[in-house]
Amino acid sequence: MQEASVRYSIKGSLEKDDTSIGVDALQPFLIHSIPEQTTTERREDITEQIKTFGCFPRGNMTVSVSINKSCYRHDDILGLKIEITNMTPLVCKNIIAVLFRKLKVLANRSQRNIRTKEYMLEFEDVPSGEKLTFKRDIDLRTLEILPTTNSRNIKCNYVLAVRCDVPFATSIDATLPVTMVLEPDDDYDKKLPPEQLYKPWKN
Repeated sequence: MQEASVRYSIKGSLEKDDTSIGVDALQPFLIHSIPEQTTTERREDITEQIKTFGCFPRGNMTVSVSINKSCYRHDDILGLKIEITNMTPLVCKNIIAVLFRKLKVLANRSQRNIRTKEYMLEFEDVPSGEKLTFKRDIDLRTLEILPTTNSRNIKCNYVLAVRCDVPFATSIDATLPVTMVLEPDDDYDKKLPPEQLYKPWKN
């Protein structure tokens, strides 16, 4: 397994009397995007006619998926709500919600796509003619969250995918994009190793 990292630093030089003097100290710094942050929930509603074996109509099923915000910090709690209305004579089974991280890396003219399953939840069946609501929390503090990134060489995005299976019929899939934002706290500089702290260059 190969690992890579992207780091930024500034290296300075000084010219005096037509003589260039190198400055040995390197000052690392943090660069990150700041997505538009909002507390507005994200929601998707899907209503499908359920057909067994692809041709026999058995009624409609509605799946509504929502998350309490559209943008999260690494120390947030993601609130998930799923509502399923089953107006068919069948049982809705194998209901799962998965938080995926989709990473796309471009290097040396080659592209690599990596999708990892960060978190998964399972839910109880929804009987015929019933409407059930499920509420779950995902503690992002327990996960290794990378910030949402959309640069030329690296793209990192998250989606929350919900799947509901009906026996002998097609499944219903709903997806919501999830934005993760990196926000260094006020003590970020204090947590750097001593050799990375800013030291003014003196003559």
